[in-house]
Amino acid sequence: MPMIQDQKHWLMLVWMLITGVIAFGFVVSWNEGLLQALDAGNPSRISLVIGLLYLGGMGTALFTTLAGLTGSILLGLQYLVIEKGADILLEQILRLSQSRLALG
Repeated sequence: MPMIQDQKHWLMLVWMLITGVIAFGFVVSWNEGLLQALDAGNPSRISLVIGLLYLGGMGTALFTTLAGLTGSILLGLQYLVIEKGADILLEQILRLSQSRLALG
């Protein structure tokens, strides 16, 4: 049985799990009032800066993931179009060569 680290999307799975755990922790902290207590007890607002930097990094990671997904979908469609076009072109070439053989 192959190891999970050898799987194709292992890194994406780990990233999604960590993001889900952090989002869950954020919601629980917000619900319990821990974020408000952190904001009230931190006059330098450094935790806010750290949180905004984290959200910016996660936004960049999400954008990169979606761009890669879109690119792979478009590439797959291009290969499909090329394959269908090649089949049609080959059929036309065969038809033309057979008609020329019949005339000649």
